[in-house]
Amino acid sequence: MLTSERIPSYFTSKFPDGTPTHALYAAFLTNGNAEDLEEFNAWRKTWPSRQDFEDSMPILWSESLRNYLPPSISSHWHSIQSRDKLHEHEKLFLFDARPGATRRSK
Repeated sequence: MLTSERIPSYFTSKFPDGTPTHALYAAFLTNGNAEDLEEFNAWRKTWPSRQDFEDSMPILWSESLRNYLPPSISSHWHSIQSRDKLHEHEKLFLFDARPGATRRSK
């Protein structure tokens, strides 16, 4: 089992103190010395390839392909109003929807 103590010090010394353990694991398993990673080869062969990620993750698609995505996941969704621009009746609705909220009379 991989633990932070099993990551060689020559590798961990390249990172600042306080680096999260999962960041060390990810860095080591993707960039560690081939000899140190040999025992993990069977497991690593099950990982998706870079091409798998490029084919399935819109964040890695070209801009021309991302334009075909719905606005909610393409980062082109500008139709949501900020709360500053809401009408008074919309603000009251949002206030009333909060747990424990009570409407103040005017």
